[in-house]
Amino acid sequence: MSVKVELDELSDIVGQLDATVFLLTTNDDASPHPAHVRVTYDGVVFALSAGRRSCLNSSQRSVVTLLWPAHDPDSMHLLIDGVAEVVSAADGVILLTPTSAMWHRQPDQPAH
Repeated sequence: MSVKVELDELSDIVGQLDATVFLLTTNDDASPHPAHVRVTYDGVVFALSAGRRSCLNSSQRSVVTLLWPAHDPDSMHLLIDGVAEVVSAADGVILLTPTSAMWHRQPDQPAH
């Protein structure tokens, strides 16, 4: 089950979550590349501290996803899709402009 999150709600939601998340990018062969990154959010864009592969993938295929995994069986995952801009590959800085967001839970989890 998925529940849409309005982008203007992200500041309140993200402010209550961990600052470390998963960045999902795509490799040259179309395989996924997950990376654990630290993020900040100013209400408009996310600033990410990422590694070399994540920066390379984001510069070549800018559509990426941030994932806050659920911490227990009753919680939902937060997924934020966006467009990435590599500001500094040498420093591992990526800016991500969110385009959509949703809460997601596994089908076997009870609805809230």
